[in-house]
Amino acid sequence: MPERVSTCSGKLTFRYAQKLLSSNSPLNVDKIFGLIVNSAYYRCPSCSNKHHIFGSLDSARRAVDELGLNSETTSGLLGEIPMISEVSSLGDQGKLGEIFLGETLINSKPALKEVRSVMSNIATSLWKKLGYSAAPWS
Repeated sequence: MPERVSTCSGKLTFRYAQKLLSSNSPLNVDKIFGLIVNSAYYRCPSCSNKHHIFGSLDSARRAVDELGLNSETTSGLLGEIPMISEVSSLGDQGKLGEIFLGETLINSKPALKEVRSVMSNIATSLWKKLGYSAAPWS
C-alpha cells in the first residue's frame, strides 16, 4: 500500500489521483489526512512578495473540497511549501535534515526558516490527527 498519492495541479492528473483514492481502487487507502502543495509559491528576495509561478492555489482548494478533506478527521489543505532553491541543493547533498537541525544554516538562509515553519505546522497538524495531544518537538 502506498504511503502517499501525489498529483499536480493539472485537471487530468488530479482526476487520476482522485480515481486512485476512490473506494473501488485496488490501493485500499484507509485515510487521507490532507493535501500538501509543494512548490506552492516563490518568495521574491527583493520585494518579499509571494509569487504563484504555477498559478493560483484555487485548484488545490477545489481538490480539498472535491475529495471531502474539510472535516473533523482531516485537515484539508495542510500546507503550502515554498519553492526555495536551497531545499533542492540540500536534498542533492543528502543534508535535508539540516533544515530542522542546523541552526547555523537556518540563521544564514532566512528563506529556510519559512520552509521549517511550514513543515513544522504540517507535522504538528498530522500528529494531532493521529490522536496525540502534543508533538514531541513542541
